[in-house]
Amino acid sequence: MKIGRRGVLAAAAATTGGILYSRGLSAMLGGPAHDHMAMPMAQRNAYVDQPVDAFSPEKRKLVSAMTETLIPRTDTPGAIDAQVPKFLELLYDQWMAPPERALFDKGLTDADGRATARHGQKFSDCDPQSQKAVLEKMEEEQSEHGWFAFGGASVSEVQKDIPFLALFKEITVTGFFMSEVGAQQVLRYEMMPGKFDGNTELSSDDSSWASVPLM
Repeated sequence: MKIGRRGVLAAAAATTGGILYSRGLSAMLGGPAHDHMAMPMAQRNAYVDQPVDAFSPEKRKLVSAMTETLIPRTDTPGAIDAQVPKFLELLYDQWMAPPERALFDKGLTDADGRATARHGQKFSDCDPQSQKAVLEKMEEEQSEHGWFAFGGASVSEVQKDIPFLALFKEITVTGFFMSEVGAQQVLRYEMMPGKFDGNTELSSDDSSWASVPLM
């Protein structure tokens, strides 16, 4: 299974449309402890402005490389431009339960081990094509899982054994489109559209509108 920018970004339909398989993401976006979300956007700090120190420098470098492999900078911003690695670290630190953290850590170790075995160096030190090849192999091995059907399995079914790369993709894409960069420079963003049009046709090259709060 090939990983392409358009294919990864297409997953936004699943992640920003209210269907979330990551328990950490579900808790962050809809948890009862999210009282500050009732504040007007102009009066609260961006989520990613918070300090966090949950990852070692090596782990932070690996996460950055992996998110940028999924959403690289092209003619539009990439994951690092949108501060997705920090979003992911904050989610890991504040919202992930131990089982999801364990899956996440195991997946990172697996990705680094595959890169070393296949390319002779850590994932973050590999060239972009080698990094992409590692993630494509991981996805190929996990691709029979219901998550990749985008609606082919219920949330309750898939949450029990969600594959690492599915979890990582979901968080990366959600974080990207929740960012100011993703919402305003990749999606279409209108702060006060003044109307509702529920039947707008989009071509294959049109972007959707931002539908989640900026982080």
